Amino acid sequence: MMISVVIPTYNRSRDVVRAIESCLAQLGDYDEIVVVDDGSTDDTPDVLQGYVDRLPGVVRAVRQQNAGVGAARNTGFAHAAGDYILLLDSDDMLLPWAIGRVRDAIERFDKPAVIASRTTFFDDPRELDTTTAPDPGADVFPDLFAAWKNPPYLPGSGVAILRTALDRAGDMITHCQCAEDIDLYLRLGRERGFVFYHGPIHAQYRPRGVTHNGLSHNPHNIFRGVQHLLEQRAVGAYGPSTNRGPERDAWITATTRSCSLFLARHGYTHEAMNIYRRTVAINASIGRWRYVLGLPVIALLGKLSPGRLTPPRPRPTPASEHAPDQAARRAA
Repeated sequence: MMISVVIPTYNRSRDVVRAIESCLAQLGDYDEIVVVDDGSTDDTPDVLQGYVDRLPGVVRAVRQQNAGVGAARNTGFAHAAGDYILLLDSDDMLLPWAIGRVRDAIERFDKPAVIASRTTFFDDPRELDTTTAPDPGADVFPDLFAAWKNPPYLPGSGVAILRTALDRAGDMITHCQCAEDIDLYLRLGRERGFVFYHGPIHAQYRPRGVTHNGLSHNPHNIFRGVQHLLEQRAVGAYGPSTNRGPERDAWITATTRSCSLFLARHGYTHEAMNIYRRTVAINASIGRWRYVLGLPVIALLGKLSPGRLTPPRPRPTPASEHAPDQAARRAA
């Protein structure tokens, strides 16, 4: 089974070096890394060309006009040759055992449609312990929706998807900068096989001092993303309500609840209550009474004393980030 790691990037020349380096030592003979440069204006093209020259057939770089992360991922999908697509953001890292865990899941669980894990976060890569692999235990479900009782957080990074399942689900949306990954996972919800490792297989960048909640910190993007999910539910894009409807709705509301709470706490009362009104019956039907009763109160408190959205602080530039010096491997 060939694995293609797809990395979209924009003006992150030093970060993308770290992302690529985190993959190289664990690639199999026929695996590849496909990096999509989404119209960078820094030295990203030169950095990527250095990898292509050193590792032909192993690292491939595709450049496009700036169109956003969803479009960049779609370009990566189109150029990837693997049986599995492993998503990786350019400021994130694969942990050293990641691809091995993906292969293990493929072999042990008969080619599941989606393979993911818990996420660990970092501000500085030196925070991470990359020497000791965590317990390889995993939860195995018939499909993604079968994990509805406690839907895990699935970011747009560190998730492996069977190519044939991805082809059936279709490309990522490109008109929203929030929830484009959730939309894809919902379209994959009924595809056979979901494996979720207890220990992390990837590390996600998180600025120190910014609380991680899995959301963009742009409230307007958050609201547009939730609107899209609810519109797609209404037209049956995630399957009919008569077939696994409660499971599907549990996955959808895992996102809509988080988003509306975030908006309410930061004073975006109109947007929060809009989401609440559109989902209150769904949440009540699956017993989310704490949310049903609590969101209006939180929205009122947020209106009286809105919180301030804290922008991420500038990232440090580690001196250890440098050009690749890995030996070239045999190309496919």
